[in-house]
Amino acid sequence: SAWRVFSAAPPELKNEHVFSAMMATLSRAGQRYTAKSLMNEALAQGVEANKFLYNAAMGASHSPQEIFEIWDAMKAKGIEGDEITIRYLRMAKRGQAPATLRQRTLNGEDILAT
Repeated sequence: SAWRVFSAAPPELKNEHVFSAMMATLSRAGQRYTAKSLMNEALAQGVEANKFLYNAAMGASHSPQEIFEIWDAMKAKGIEGDEITIRYLRMAKRGQAPATLRQRTLNGEDILAT
């Protein structure tokens, strides 16, 4: 499984892209707490946070407040968001978070794509 490969990988191979991809994979699999914990693990291992890592953390968020806290941390580090960041912020402004939404559709489209 992806988790076994990730866990067995030596720390020097785990960069911000690897952590971000694993966080997104775990979030999609419903393992949001584990996904969020990887942010702390990445930072503890000296991985420099970037918008991809922060976006992955937003994608694992359980509340709008968490999304806003992650956004505040991004701004404090001078990291600019992108269209994914904006999508999560809009979701949070509507009182939603990825973990509170199920795979619902709206007019045949993924609700997260709006």
